[in-house]
Amino acid sequence: MSVRFGVDDSEAMAEFDRLLHMGFATTAHERVLARQYALGQMVTHVITGSLRGSEDIDSEYRRGVWKGRISWGGPSPGNVNNPVDYAVYEAARGGNHDFRAPLERMAGEHGAVMRAHLRGRAGR
Repeated sequence: MSVRFGVDDSEAMAEFDRLLHMGFATTAHERVLARQYALGQMVTHVITGSLRGSEDIDSEYRRGVWKGRISWGGPSPGNVNNPVDYAVYEAARGGNHDFRAPLERMAGEHGAVMRAHLRGRAGR
């Protein structure tokens, strides 16, 4: 006499496969990042155009991790102040000079992208 037990993990494995496929979520993150970059261009205080010209965007997806970055400072080709070495001081002035604040307020949109992905609704 015996008792046998079995586990069918096919549904769980299918869900893990779905979660590992980050295509739609990555595209959605890229869209949010692009909107953040455009907002950065709009809100950066302009006197010479150098600071705005130094804004840079970059992202990567590696080993299941998406990372996006927007930065100010450094090369600003064709502008008066090249390279820009004062971005940190401009942001520290606060108020309308802090070009990062509006972008940081959008950070929750990246969380919304991941929540949609986990619920199976990313890209919709």
